[in-house]
This record gives sequence, C-alpha cells and structure tokens, in this order.
Amino acid sequence: MNTPQIGNYCAPNKTNLRRFNTANGESKNEEWLQIVNVPCKIVDIRHKNKTETKTETKTEPETKTETETKTKTEPETKTEPETKTETETEIEYVLNSFTSASIRQFVVPEEEFNKEFYPLTVDEESGILKGVCGYPVEIGVSEFESRNKVTEIEQKLKKFVKDHKTTHPALVKVIEDKLFQLLQTQGAPYVKISEFKEYKEGKKTLTALERFGEQVFNRNSRWCSPTNLTHSEYEKTPSYPAPLGIRPKDFALPSEVIETTKELVMQIAYFKNVDPEARKMLLAIIECDQCPPRSDHCCLYCGQCVDLNDYSSSYMSETNYIEICHRDPNDRFLTRNMYWGHGDCNRRQGGYSEADRIREGFSLATRNLELLSKDDLTLLIAMIAKTSL
Repeated sequence: MNTPQIGNYCAPNKTNLRRFNTANGESKNEEWLQIVNVPCKIVDIRHKNKTETKTETKTEPETKTETETKTKTEPETKTEPETKTETETEIEYVLNSFTSASIRQFVVPEEEFNKEFYPLTVDEESGILKGVCGYPVEIGVSEFESRNKVTEIEQKLKKFVKDHKTTHPALVKVIEDKLFQLLQTQGAPYVKISEFKEYKEGKKTLTALERFGEQVFNRNSRWCSPTNLTHSEYEKTPSYPAPLGIRPKDFALPSEVIETTKELVMQIAYFKNVDPEARKMLLAIIECDQCPPRSDHCCLYCGQCVDLNDYSSSYMSETNYIEICHRDPNDRFLTRNMYWGHGDCNRRQGGYSEADRIREGFSLATRNLELLSKDDLTLLIAMIAKTSL
C-alpha cells in the first residue's frame, strides 16, 4: 500500500471490532465498525512519539593493585548500570466507515492498518471509487455526503411523529410503525460480540455438527456490502464468525435510499383520507411541496385505493392492512420496486414477482377459457390489442 494520506480511501479485508472515538478517548464497548469491503475514509493521521527508557548493564574489567593481581589468577569485573532513552514514532489512522455516521470514527494502528486494509483510488473525472470489492454497483465519493441527507430526512420524519401524535394519530402510526423498515435492513440474529471473542480466544469449542456464526447483520445501513455465501464458504473467510454484510435485496446506496424514501413518503401523503394540511407537511419534509399533485395512491397489485382510515398494523402481523410491498421480492430497495399496498394483496403475491404472477395467470386463463365470462374475454382481448408487441 502506498503511503496513505488524509482524504484517501481504503477498505477492510475482514470484519473486526473497533472502539469509536469520543470526547474522552475511545468508547468502552467495541462495535462492528470495520466491515469487510465497506469503504472507509482516512480523516486523520496521528503521529505519536513513544519514549521508552531501557537500563543496560555494562561490565568493565576492574583495575587491581599489584598485590591483588599476584594473589588472584582471574581478573574481577566491575558492573555498572547504564540508562538509555529511545524515542519511536507510532502512526495511527483515524477512519470513518461508509456504514457509520460521518462523526463516528475509529483508530487503527499502522501495523494493523497495513494487514487489514487495502487501498482504494478515486477516478478524478467521475468521482467513482476504484478497487472496491463486494458491491453490485459503483460507489461515488459523493455517497459519503449523501448519508447526511438520509439522516436529515429521518430526523424530520421523527419530529413529525413527535409533534403530531394527537393531531394526526393515524398518519403518525403509519410512519412510526414502518420508518425502521425504510432505513434499516432486515436479517437474522448474528453472533454476540462476547461469543465472537470467546471463539477467537479459543475458549469456545464447537461440536462436529454445530453451526456457529451468521454472515448477515440483523440491523445495518442499506449501503453495507451485500453477502450471499454458503455457510461453508462463509466459514473459510478471514472474518468468520463475524458478520459480513446484508442481504443483496436490501442493498441501496444512500442516494437511492433518499429517492426511494421520498417516493414512499409521497405515497403516504396521497393515501385516501389524509388531511390536506398533514399532506403539505409531509411533502415539505421530502422537498416535494411544489411537485404536481397526485390522485389517491392505489395498491399496484389490486388497483384499489389505500385508505388511511383502514390502517391497522404491527410488524409481521397477519392482519396488516397496509404494508411496504415489493414488485419483485428479490429486487433491491429502489423506487421501481417499492410501494405501499394492501397486506392481503402482498400475501397473495407471496414470494413471487408480479411478472411471475402475471405469467401464471395467463397460463391459467388460456388453459381454462371456459371459466371466463364473455366480459372477461372481451376485456382480455382489448388489453392484448392495446399492447405493443
């Protein structure tokens, strides 16, 4: 690695625990601040002088008188302590990870930095980070700044929830219940930090059939690196048993999260029966108060309006009326794929894409035309006639 400079970028080759900087030094507890392949920015380089005092014993022949020399065959020695002070310069790199807030930084000593990080370069023309591994799309350095915009929208939505619990309770409940789904990924419980340390220190013994570790974070930012290894592949990584990243379908860059969140908030604003004043406030939060007005938002699966007055929801409930839906469950968190729809419509779609369900429906219809009414057939023919093949 070339000599790193402040403002350069790098990425870890393994996930590791780090303590973040505070006003009083480093944090007491460690966190997964260093995540494999997640870009980091070098925000500072510290040069610390380490002074070490060493005491050495210097042995010299002792001068004897003539009489003493005659009576002894071996010369005696005189031992005197000698003190030396040595000063060495230690280098530490202060890093900010892409998945952390811009103010959350951690320190890596030079020796560990050289072993656990690889360099990234920035294309001067495009601003794209070069050398990044493990990401499905290119990452521009501007995405580091876009993180702040995501936080800004989140804080504004939280303030709306806090200020309008009594004036707009139904609207507040939708945002309160679903906000974490917009901004955080979903996963599975992963190895506890205490268990990770026990394993690394050789204090945890696994049985032959015991499966230990989980590569997916339970909660992390959407721009964490995606991972989709088999468990056997995961066990062979340098990070094991630390987590590696998030599910590929949860991934989105900060700029993409901003656009998708704005669209979903826009759809909330145009739920049927949303108060016009509340709608104005929501549109102002996403800076769309001057955008052309929309009609009532409809579920894309059934085509019916989504009515705020019918909202009743808790996460993973079987009676959800309104849910965040995916047009393709395996596509990413993008505006083309995310929308608010009815819970029962979402369950009917199941784990299939809309395209899957359409093909299935056509296949079923063409093999059972006798079940269709004349009006159904007329509508089907008319729809096909409008489609440009």
